[in-house]
Amino acid sequence: ALPIGDITVAQLRGLAALMRNHNIVDVRTTQDQNLMLVGVPDEKIAAVRADLEALSLKQPETGNDVVACPGTSTCRLGITSSTILGPKLSGGDDDLRLRVSGCHNGCAQPETGDIGIYGEGKRKHGKLIPHYQMYIGGDGRNGGAIAIKGPTVPSARIESAIDKVKATYKADHSGDESFFSWAQSKDTAYFKELLNDIATVEEHEVADVLHDHGDGADFKVLQLGGGECSGAAQETVAANFSEAATERTYRNAFLLQRKYDDALECAAEVGRRVGQSLLFLAGEKPLDDLQEMGALLQTALPAQAGLGQQLAEFGELIAALQSEFDDASFAELAQAMDHWTVEAANACQTIDQQLDLSASVAAIPATTAEKATAEAIDLSTFGCPLHYIKARNELRKFSTGEVVDFLFTAGEPSQQVSSSLASEGHEILETEAQGDKTRIRVKKAG
Repeated sequence: ALPIGDITVAQLRGLAALMRNHNIVDVRTTQDQNLMLVGVPDEKIAAVRADLEALSLKQPETGNDVVACPGTSTCRLGITSSTILGPKLSGGDDDLRLRVSGCHNGCAQPETGDIGIYGEGKRKHGKLIPHYQMYIGGDGRNGGAIAIKGPTVPSARIESAIDKVKATYKADHSGDESFFSWAQSKDTAYFKELLNDIATVEEHEVADVLHDHGDGADFKVLQLGGGECSGAAQETVAANFSEAATERTYRNAFLLQRKYDDALECAAEVGRRVGQSLLFLAGEKPLDDLQEMGALLQTALPAQAGLGQQLAEFGELIAALQSEFDDASFAELAQAMDHWTVEAANACQTIDQQLDLSASVAAIPATTAEKATAEAIDLSTFGCPLHYIKARNELRKFSTGEVVDFLFTAGEPSQQVSSSLASEGHEILETEAQGDKTRIRVKKAG
C-alpha cells in the first residue's frame, strides 16, 4: 500500500532489488494508487512481506483505501490541496473507499468511491471559499453504480462532513447492509438535509472557512497554467486572462507565418478578453468593440482610466493596420498591449485581492527598465513544489544570460529549488544566507 500513491526513490530501488532477489518479474500499478506484485510463489510470501516491511511498505490495512490526485501541489487545473487532505482521511472500521480530487475533472474518480469529493471555489458573502462537492455511495466495479450527488461543503469542514456520513451509516443501516446499498437507497435531498448544518456558511463564519488545508493565506486559485473555479470572479477574470495568454501566443506565431489578418484578430481578442475582465470587475456588461469598451472603462473605472484610453487607442490602431499592415507598427502595438495586459492584471488583482493572474502574464517579457529596478523576487512564502514553479515562471520573463535574484526560505526549501533550477541548466551564481531566508542569484539558461 502506498499512502495516496507516494513512494520514495529509495523504496523504488529497494523494490527493484527485492524483485531481482526473489525472481519476481511482474509488478503493476493499481487504480487505488498501490502496487501489486504478481506471481509470488506461496513459499516466498512470508519473505517478501518481511523485505517489504524493511522498506516501510506493507499490505493495505482497513481504512486506508484513500485515493487523491495531485491537486494544487503540481496540477495546472488544481483548485484544492487534495494531497494534504487525503492523508487526513480514513475509511474507518467499514473500510470505505474515499476518493479526493482537487477539481471537477475528477482524476481520483470521486463518483465511484463510497465517499468521493472534488474541489471547487464558491463565493460566499463576498469571499471566495474552498469547497468540496460530495458524492456518496458510488462503486465503479461490476454491479456498482454512480454515486449520489451530495452537498458542497467548505474544505475546512469536509472531514466533519465525511465523519457524519460514516456515523449515520453505522447508526442507520440494517443488519449486514453494505454502505453502497444504504447510500443508494437515499437521494440527493437526504444527504443535503443531513449535512445542511455543515454546508451552510453564515457571514460571521466566513473567517473560519476561508483557508484550504495546509494553507494559512486566504484562498485563491493558484494558476499553474490555467485553473478552473466556480467563483464568479475567478471563473470570468482568470479564464479571460488565460485565453488572452493563448491569443498572445498565436498572435506571435501568425506574425512569423505572415498571416497578418489572423495576427491582428488575435491582438484584438487579447484586448477584448482583458477589457471584459476589467468591465466585469467594474460591474458593467461585456462589450465587443475595443473603442466602445475603452470609452466605458474610462468612466466605470476612473482610477484606471488610462487603461481604458489605451484600449480605445489599440482599437484604432488595429483598424488602421487591417487596412494597411506595417511590421514596425504591429511590433509597437504588440509590445504596448503586452505591457498594458500586465498593468490590467495588476489592476484586477487590486480590485479583487483573491485573484492570482501571475501565470497568465508570466510569459510576457519585462521591459529593460523594469528589470533594472527589480529587487530580489521573494518566494519565501511558498513551499515545495510551488516555490520552484513560481521561480520557473519568473525566469520566463527574462532573456537567456540575464541574472535574477530570488529569496527562498532557508534550509531544505532553498536547497530543493536551487537543485531543480540547476538541473534545468540554469547557472546558480551565488547563494547568500539572509536570516531565515536564502538569496539565490540565477543566470538564465538558453
